[in-house]
Amino acid sequence: MTAKRILVAAGVVGFVGAFLPVFAGDWSSSLWAARESPDGVHTYLMLLAFVGAATLGVLGMRTGMQRWKAFGAIVCFALPIFEFARGVSGDATFLQLFRLAIGAKLVAVGSLAGMISAIALARQPEPLPRASVIT
Repeated sequence: MTAKRILVAAGVVGFVGAFLPVFAGDWSSSLWAARESPDGVHTYLMLLAFVGAATLGVLGMRTGMQRWKAFGAIVCFALPIFEFARGVSGDATFLQLFRLAIGAKLVAVGSLAGMISAIALARQPEPLPRASVIT
């Protein structure tokens, strides 16, 4: 149950971090402000990935975490990691996000914590609930 809560919290933390500044002292440097750039579609993809991962976590809390939900969350949390490794943030790699402002740190922490909890959930999924059939 704890890993599912971490999955939801990591999605929310990453989503909130996308609206906070990436560079210290510059409130217009958030990922949300980057939506106006030519590569602005990547901002929407990252927001959708964090919302999707949190949704999969909530769905896992309500109906049980099967392996496909955990793999979906792994894919959702892998997208921001690869986007920053590719260079969405300019010259920063993913691990360099921890040296930037609060928005970048929240995105990095949300992605890493969510990835670790999703891998843990994929390792030991919950069994499918059995329906009782009375004949």
